[in-house]
Amino acid sequence: VADYVLLIPGVGAGSKELFLGYIPLGEYFSEIQKNLDSLQIENYVVSADSQGNSSIAERVLQLKKAILLHSGKTFRKKALIIGHSMGGVVARVAQQDPEIHALTAGVLTLNSPNRGAEFSDFALGGSNTSKIGEILAKVFGFDITEKKYLEEISTRAMAEYNKNSDLSVEDSVFSLVSYQDRKDIFKSDPFLGLAHEVLSHLIVNEDAPWYEHSDGVVAAYSQAWGYCLGVANANHGSIIGKAVLFGEKNRLQIIIQEIFERLSFRGLRVERRQQNPNF
Repeated sequence: VADYVLLIPGVGAGSKELFLGYIPLGEYFSEIQKNLDSLQIENYVVSADSQGNSSIAERVLQLKKAILLHSGKTFRKKALIIGHSMGGVVARVAQQDPEIHALTAGVLTLNSPNRGAEFSDFALGGSNTSKIGEILAKVFGFDITEKKYLEEISTRAMAEYNKNSDLSVEDSVFSLVSYQDRKDIFKSDPFLGLAHEVLSHLIVNEDAPWYEHSDGVVAAYSQAWGYCLGVANANHGSIIGKAVLFGEKNRLQIIIQEIFERLSFRGLRVERRQQNPNF
């Protein structure tokens, strides 16, 4: 049984906000928190520093502080940790820490590069096309040289981690896979759709493995890990409520409800109660 939900943002997070380079996009988990509140599920966000530039190890330390705080010294409450994008990888790596593992009822990764991210391989490739991508990224304030995590979530690094780590501590790890076809990604988020198209063409030109089934950022095959709860019709942004179309938020509400029903079916129940505003 999980007593509360702890939300871990992915890259681009500064404090509890989401940024695209210099551009603020609002609170990272605002829509998911609205849905959790409506289900009377206690929830908190693990703040991220430096707009997500931190390494995975640094993010694990931030998670540890949060879980020790919210679990309490007396009652030792357990958390369902939900990580979006790289946040899911952080949640998985954190299970190697016995103290965090003991306070975790389960982990759910949303659209996470559990088997690595091809865009990271591309950014680190050093070829002419990757240089083009680097220039485009800098236009939006996304300086690849500042991103400590890029090497850590490459397909090579994640393959090494998955091969050499003690995965027995991931006995309660769940994943949700999301993808949309290119037209739906464009309708939901034109900028994400454009970025996906550009990256797809650049990477295909390098004969690197790209994907037809993608959320616009992470390939579907890489998202699946542990107990896969199923496949959602969503993209990398709409799965956390960041979408242009109003209908995407209604879809998110259905997805959230379905997630908790499937977790319960798998034996992981989350306590439902009114939040204590004085906690």
